[in-house]
Amino acid sequence: SMTDKYPYGYENYESLGVERSTSDANNTSQDTLSPDSKETFSLGPLNSELSNMPARKFPLNAPSNFAPATERYYSAMEHLAKILFKGLAMALKLDDASWFLQKGRFDDGHQCALRMLNYPELEYQTDASTVQIRAGEHTDYGAFTILKSGGPGLQLQLSKDKEWIDVPHLEDSFIIN
Repeated sequence: SMTDKYPYGYENYESLGVERSTSDANNTSQDTLSPDSKETFSLGPLNSELSNMPARKFPLNAPSNFAPATERYYSAMEHLAKILFKGLAMALKLDDASWFLQKGRFDDGHQCALRMLNYPELEYQTDASTVQIRAGEHTDYGAFTILKSGGPGLQLQLSKDKEWIDVPHLEDSFIIN
């Protein structure tokens, strides 16, 4: 089953148009949110025992190359994160460039999640009450977000001025936040 809870409250597989629920912090009642306008697949670390994360699961009806391709991509992003952590240590002028990679930090027990999202094209909407936000305002978790964008649309809010700015889209590149 693909409905088991997954890291950070996300499900392993979210289908387009699935209704969401939220609990108000002041009470336990459930409020239904509008259907999401994105599809998501999430994957956690390979070593579920060390990371204390759920074991990896893949949809049974996925193409035969989906699992190995996704695992290779996760591994490549894990490698990129290690390079970024070394760069961060160097920028902080730490004596050991591998400081962040030591046991108990970013080691085989890390809890990084790969989230693949698809935002299907939406028809133009003139009624503001029906406009769906694809991924509303949120704060990314963890030290880095490595984003491979499929097109323009990402915005960033700088904490100083609270203004939203468009993040430039560059083909075949990553956005590191």
